[in-house]
Amino acid sequence: MSIQWRKSYEIGVEEVDSQHKELFKRIRDLLDACSQNKGRQEVSKMIDFLEEYVEIHFTSEEKLHIKNLYPEYKGHKLLHAKFVKNFEELKKKFEDEGPTLQFVGMVNKFVVEWLIHHIGTADKAFGNYMKSREIQLSRQ
Repeated sequence: MSIQWRKSYEIGVEEVDSQHKELFKRIRDLLDACSQNKGRQEVSKMIDFLEEYVEIHFTSEEKLHIKNLYPEYKGHKLLHAKFVKNFEELKKKFEDEGPTLQFVGMVNKFVVEWLIHHIGTADKAFGNYMKSREIQLSRQ
């Protein structure tokens, strides 16, 4: 599965959309490094960076939820926590086996597919909430 950013993934919250685009780029770079046999050390650095960036992104997104009184905040936060747990398992798999074909398959399943689904459902719902909130605030 190729990971390419599409305009349809935008949720209408600039900060979140910008971070999502960066996530797509970094995941694509990781998959490219694996397919081009860049080596364990380089792939490991990319995984570490991605892990840190995901944490930054989730924290940033959750702060927006709190700031804007998003009613689905707790459930959304749980989705993020589940992803972090799965990513830790993926990282362990890499540490044990390296950038194998099975590892690339796991990245596609647990990272790419999850991210696209998450953006298309949970994050879109937040974007819609923000749009309705802006409309309500503009009427006051």
